[in-house]
Amino acid sequence: MTEVQSIIDKNKEVLVIPDGIAVISKDMKIIVFNEAASRITGFQDEEIIDRDCDLLFKKCKNEMRYITEALNDDRTFTNLSINITDKNGTIKNVLASLTPIRKDNNVLSLVFVFRDTREMLKMAEDLETKTYELIDQKNKLDAIFNSNIEGTFTIDKDWNITSFNDSAVKITGHKKSESIGKKCWEIFNSAICRNGCHMEQTMQKGKTMIGNELEILNKNGTRIPIRVNSGILLNNKGEKVGAVETFIDISEIKNLSSHLDEKFKYENIVGKNKEIKQIISVLESVAQTDSSVLITGESGTGK
Repeated sequence: MTEVQSIIDKNKEVLVIPDGIAVISKDMKIIVFNEAASRITGFQDEEIIDRDCDLLFKKCKNEMRYITEALNDDRTFTNLSINITDKNGTIKNVLASLTPIRKDNNVLSLVFVFRDTREMLKMAEDLETKTYELIDQKNKLDAIFNSNIEGTFTIDKDWNITSFNDSAVKITGHKKSESIGKKCWEIFNSAICRNGCHMEQTMQKGKTMIGNELEILNKNGTRIPIRVNSGILLNNKGEKVGAVETFIDISEIKNLSSHLDEKFKYENIVGKNKEIKQIISVLESVAQTDSSVLITGESGTGK
């Protein structure tokens, strides 16, 4: 984006006022000459105003016929490829239009509008080059986006999904084509959607949310536990334009945790060994016995 901006800045004048404009009077004098005309030809106002227009055609006198015909025969020319001569004596090809200014059917002057074709071509080539570079960058970012093992999606300020990566498709079961453009709650169907969910905190308060756990319904209606992170999306002006969320399916983690809890339960550690169970039973009985009774019993024995 920086490279594109530099081209725009470099050609700012061209983009704002791309056309050179000269007004030529009936007696062939240049009476108006705008900034773009000065940029293209190199002539400043004081060097060309009130001068004969043939100053622009020193090395290409034959092109003067268009000026003459437009003024004398009231002819209009459009998209005319002609040559002019700049201040340094360089011949430049321009795309021009000639429009007579009339009053009471009499031609008073002529508006000569022109663009430097090489300037236009160079700018087009620069923009084409940068466009290809941006496409390459986009392809790289898309590859990174879709290779992420975390499900990732973005929403705009209206909660519409604007991007949806391959992992998000795998976890939710919803294709990109049926997800993009929909509200996020239409895809995720969580119990807390639109009810204080993490994305609401991010969108409304600009807060980054990390490690929240919740359940969603995938396309088949199966409950999927996920862990999510969310953050705000800003444009290059620092304005909020939406939010991004990453999430992972923690079904296997949950299943493993439950399995470990079950495996290491007290009963499963003790097992079915009768002797150990008897010892444990005695210990439990002792632990439950009132300590004061035991002390009393010891005193009675000693008498």
